[in-house]
Amino acid sequence: MLLGQILESLEIGVIVLDRMGTVILANDSARKILPLDLPIPADCRFLEIIRDFPEMETAVKSALQEASFVKETELTIGSLENTRTVRMSTLPLRNRLRKANGTLVLISDVSEEVALQRQMKDAERLSTMGTLAAALAHEIRNPLEALNLNLELLERNMQHIQAPPSEVGKIEKYVRVFDSEVSRLARVVENFLSFARPGGSASNSIHLDALLRQVIELIESHAHSRKIIICPEIGGEPIVVRGYEDRLKQLFLNLVINGIDAMPDGGRLFIRTETVQHPSTESTALFAVVSVQDTGEGILPEKLHRLFEPFFSTRTQGTGLGLTIADRIAREHGGVILVESVRGEGSKFTVELPVSS
Repeated sequence: MLLGQILESLEIGVIVLDRMGTVILANDSARKILPLDLPIPADCRFLEIIRDFPEMETAVKSALQEASFVKETELTIGSLENTRTVRMSTLPLRNRLRKANGTLVLISDVSEEVALQRQMKDAERLSTMGTLAAALAHEIRNPLEALNLNLELLERNMQHIQAPPSEVGKIEKYVRVFDSEVSRLARVVENFLSFARPGGSASNSIHLDALLRQVIELIESHAHSRKIIICPEIGGEPIVVRGYEDRLKQLFLNLVINGIDAMPDGGRLFIRTETVQHPSTESTALFAVVSVQDTGEGILPEKLHRLFEPFFSTRTQGTGLGLTIADRIAREHGGVILVESVRGEGSKFTVELPVSS
């Protein structure tokens, strides 16, 4: 009785198996960590219970067959939607003759610890890459501005060129291509600078609905040329947040452009706003919620967790910085970006920002 009470008080999962892998004893923490809907009953085969967790099944099977000691190996279990990292150790149980007659399995949920370590590594990598991006962007910017200036001078002098109309038409075509590519390169440089630009404490009151209407005005012509209809659902009570207007505008502009690029054959882009309350330890916090939803092809589940990584893109022409920048801006303002996607139906990016009190 006392042993059972002690085991149930532990946050670590404890499972005792005989040499055939039959459960002799298991505490409730083991069920919660795995996770299982029902308690782990005695006299059941543990390998059957964990057959949906192949990494763990292989490790436990090996421990049973070889009576081996496994020290804190990390395993990934769960579905794509609910993945967690557990740390597992096994210890062979021996009788008085030192013959193995069972295995002790200890498991603990270290998902938060692993996530924190990953965030620290990402922050360090982003800092290094940001410094490199800033240096590279500044080096490119000066010759790019010179190219742009000379291109403008060339366009002004086009009317004075003495050449047959067909040749003038070819030159004008080349100039347009040149202008388009220089503009594209300028956007890439601006993305690099935005990626490298440090954030700061927010200090301005911003009317979110007005800012989103500005974003829609900026992108409406481009969307129309791509056969995309923008469907804004912005209204109700004015929503005020605190932050940098140009940075937040860039955040939503990046998400809208991302949604448009996800629909090469046209479609609809929904932009919605609302407020929600999230309980906190001190009070009920009010958040502004802005969702940008496209009707594109959607994103593969295995790629969802990489969307905000620098230089990762699902498109061959993408720089892989747009969503990284958007995520950084959201975090600078105390917010977060969530993503949902269904293959064949589209994706939905949701930004949550604290409402200004």
